[in-house]
Amino acid sequence: MQTLKKSQIEKQIISLKIPAEVSFLRAVRLLITAQLRLRSADEVDLDDLKLAISEFLARAFEAEIVGEYIKIDISIEKNLVDIEIGDFEEFDPKKLFASPYLNFEAIDTLVNNFEIEALEGSLVKVKIKKSF
Repeated sequence: MQTLKKSQIEKQIISLKIPAEVSFLRAVRLLITAQLRLRSADEVDLDDLKLAISEFLARAFEAEIVGEYIKIDISIEKNLVDIEIGDFEEFDPKKLFASPYLNFEAIDTLVNNFEIEALEGSLVKVKIKKSF
């Protein structure tokens, strides 16, 4: 059995559909963290990414825009991770991120890109990009 060095790991794509329960979200954060550690990601970058994901999902649960399942697509290539989380009921980002502490702009500074994209019907997804 051949073991790949960190520099030999190519593009990796992970797609999940998990029940919309908080206990499953911790497992997803751990999965993302483990995969990025294999690629020598900095712990500060990992903490920023986990905070951005956790803040959004905590607010989504509180605002009750989460359906029965959450779809998560993770793409890791070289030193960049793309994460798409959906499908959520349509929401007003200003209301969802109305906080003097971690508003939309503050969360956006934790990652390279944090955006909300409309899907068909009244669904939206969140896209997060982070280089490490």
